[in-house]
Amino acid sequence: MSDGSMGLLRWSAVLVLISGFGSEAMLLSGPRSNEPGTQESEPASQPSGKITSIPAGLSEVKIGYFGPSDPDDPLSGDLWLAASLAIEELNRNNGYQGIPYRLIQGWSKNPWGTGISLVTRMVFEERVWALIAPVDGPSAHLAEQIIAKAQLPMLNPGSSDRTVNLAYVPWIFSCLPGENLQVPVIFQALVEKTGERPFVLISATDHDSRVLATEFERYISTRGVSPALHVKYAPQEKRSLQPVDDIGKAAGAFLIFAGPRESAEIVNTLRLRFKAPLIGGPAMGRSLFLKEAGSSSTGVLFPLLGNAELNDSFAMKFRERYGRTPDFAARQTYDSLHLLALAIENAGLQRERIRDAIRNLVPWEGVNGIVDWDQFGQNKRSVQLATIESGKVRPVAPN
Repeated sequence: MSDGSMGLLRWSAVLVLISGFGSEAMLLSGPRSNEPGTQESEPASQPSGKITSIPAGLSEVKIGYFGPSDPDDPLSGDLWLAASLAIEELNRNNGYQGIPYRLIQGWSKNPWGTGISLVTRMVFEERVWALIAPVDGPSAHLAEQIIAKAQLPMLNPGSSDRTVNLAYVPWIFSCLPGENLQVPVIFQALVEKTGERPFVLISATDHDSRVLATEFERYISTRGVSPALHVKYAPQEKRSLQPVDDIGKAAGAFLIFAGPRESAEIVNTLRLRFKAPLIGGPAMGRSLFLKEAGSSSTGVLFPLLGNAELNDSFAMKFRERYGRTPDFAARQTYDSLHLLALAIENAGLQRERIRDAIRNLVPWEGVNGIVDWDQFGQNKRSVQLATIESGKVRPVAPN
């Protein structure tokens, strides 16, 4: 099935599910307020500025969270803890004008199935004021198709998938630097490590890994460079890495574009066979990769998508509370809640104003670094190279 046909099917699924919510579906077609509550929308001509009016009877300010709420989830548990910690802090600081914030959580491992209905319920039944979608590119794409129609601000703090923003839906803000900023850093590391020797590219078959591999191959093609071998890694296929055996000993480096767990599997396998440098994607900066790769992670190189400080106030607070060190994705999730709350404080409870405030508050600095949107609504923060030393992420000093 073509991508275009798949897109039509996905939109059809979204519209069918939304139509099942009765009068709420009117929000998609007829005249509507920008508010999830009973407050009337403001005239477009009203001057900008802080709004203090609150819908009658409002007892909490709901923020949607499309991701797992299990702290023990190996990939996303820390993101939920970071979001929960941010909400606790905001509420200790009086919430929004004395009204507490509340996370409305929903998640499905089948995003294009039950996941659609969960996001739709958050938007049209729970009437959240904004959505946080921190898990990966596919879940962000799913949420994108609903919030674009509902006109709801969305922050994406956990995925760097550039394609989420290239449709230029003005309600979506991606907090991590995209592949277009990562690839030059990866390529420079590759050139320094290989010189004229061939390299092998290994990319996993998931969506985010494919996006990074595609962007990288597009970038190097303009420089007359290509891998000696491109292996597409499917974890369920035990022989996925077998083609590497014939060329591995001659390779000047291995490039690994995969998720945290899959990257660890590949690194562990390659370390047993070869001595060439290992260069990866940003997934190597995740806590799950460090845990799964263990000592094999030492010396890998990858683009760092945020702060790796181990002893700043946030890291110490997170470790004291949860006994874990937060990675860049947890930090960015925490930041997204604080940036959103600041936007609500400045804009009031009006969706379009919240969106505009999110856009206009940058450059803004959080615990994961600067947030500064490009024309598509993605963070244009610079990316630096990092490595693993003694089981910890360390930035690599520029030459």
